Amino acid sequence: MINYNHYRMFCWVAETESMSRAAEIVGVTDSAVSHTIRALESQLGGKLFLRTPAKTLKLTLLGRRVFERMKPAFEMIDRADREAKLLVESNIRAVSVASIHGIIEHLLLDTSSLLRLRQPKYTFRFESCSLRDVAQYVRSGRTQLGILLTPNGDASDLKTTPVAPVREVFIAHRSLLNTAKTHPISILKEHPFVCLPHDSSSFLIYSEHFERHGLIGLIPDIEVRQMNLIANLVQKKMGIGVIFDFMLRPFAARYPDIRLLTVDAPLPQRQIAIVEPAEGALLEPDLIETLHEKILSALEKLSG
Repeated sequence: MINYNHYRMFCWVAETESMSRAAEIVGVTDSAVSHTIRALESQLGGKLFLRTPAKTLKLTLLGRRVFERMKPAFEMIDRADREAKLLVESNIRAVSVASIHGIIEHLLLDTSSLLRLRQPKYTFRFESCSLRDVAQYVRSGRTQLGILLTPNGDASDLKTTPVAPVREVFIAHRSLLNTAKTHPISILKEHPFVCLPHDSSSFLIYSEHFERHGLIGLIPDIEVRQMNLIANLVQKKMGIGVIFDFMLRPFAARYPDIRLLTVDAPLPQRQIAIVEPAEGALLEPDLIETLHEKILSALEKLSG
């Protein structure tokens, strides 16, 4: 079993080049430091230090390798400890939010600074995951909030706050489009289909819609995990893709040859929603209200 105190002591000796100075810093005896280093050397199977004629300690090759790995690790631990204490002292609470990459990138990242202005006692951390996993992250306590799309049967046991309607839309390279303003949905069978994985919760909704309109058994030809990759592949003429409508504007600026593909049977409208534990919620209602307001503002900005 790894003894982190041994490695911490090793780092003090390596930095001071002296067991006596390390003992003084830590507040233990010289013999305690010597015992710790011997125990670590026994565990690793090699010498960590060599004594020089000047009676200082120099790292061996093994010692240098261990020090190179452990020093930044302990620096990160110390930094996390300091930041945690600052959060407690300043009464700032960290709020973790789970959502899919597209929502985080386009609706949450730009609003996080605005959220901090309105809610200065909170700091926000976003975790990217699949739509299917958002509810599980909240349910398990991994995150305190989730932003997902309804309908989503996995979230029936969570408190759900609807935010705004959204719709997935089809996109294509401009070279694939004819002069018609509206195309039959059967055009999806004429070109490769670039989409989220066939086992994703979103594609289950798509496939039900396709079957209602005669596209039996339509599955993605190319599966990707993130919608920004879909837009990238469509730009490269790899096929027809599907993205959220609020992504059209930023993707059009990034990928100049992408066009909206209007079909005669558009995908059903869905709802962006905030989910939190149904009972025992620790967040104030005004935080949910502010988050709701800022997501709406981001959607209006993208659609405007």
